Amino acid sequence: MENHEDPRPQKRIRSGKDVVRFYKGLGFFAGESVESVVRRYRKDMECAPDAGIGFDAELLSFDEKKTWHNSESDQDVQPFDDFYCWFLQEFAGVTGGAFVPREISEHWESPTGPIRVKFQLGGHTMIVTPRCDGGAVDFHILRQVNGCLRETDRQFECIRSGFMVILWITPEQKRAMQRIRHVDFLW
Repeated sequence: MENHEDPRPQKRIRSGKDVVRFYKGLGFFAGESVESVVRRYRKDMECAPDAGIGFDAELLSFDEKKTWHNSESDQDVQPFDDFYCWFLQEFAGVTGGAFVPREISEHWESPTGPIRVKFQLGGHTMIVTPRCDGGAVDFHILRQVNGCLRETDRQFECIRSGFMVILWITPEQKRAMQRIRHVDFLW
């Protein structure tokens, strides 16, 4: 098991570059230099990353291998459109193969729910039940998916800042993000 929590006292984070260094220390932005991440962020966001609290979701969304994000996460989930089938496949991509759902199917009892999403995982049939909440995406199904993934030291976590960012992280990484960066996770 990787341990990304550094027991040494943290240097004070004073700049956006320091924030990138902090996240690189947790395993994000692998294979990229701090300068490269800052350059990409500056180009897309038209400003430099900020060391202030609250910018972490935007910054982490630039690590497309370790995070999933969608700026249109508040899109409507329409009955019978198989949104959650697509959704499971999308965020599975950040797990490095630890979560590979197969034979995904979505069943709506009626246009107002309930909804059942069934999939195969490691030879077992799993069922998650997203809430039907006026068409909003139910990100809390990730907690149900986490319950299906007890064999790994990582879990799906979500942070929001204008849009949802899904992370595949260890409890140690989560604690470090909460302690050092005061990241507010959805759960």
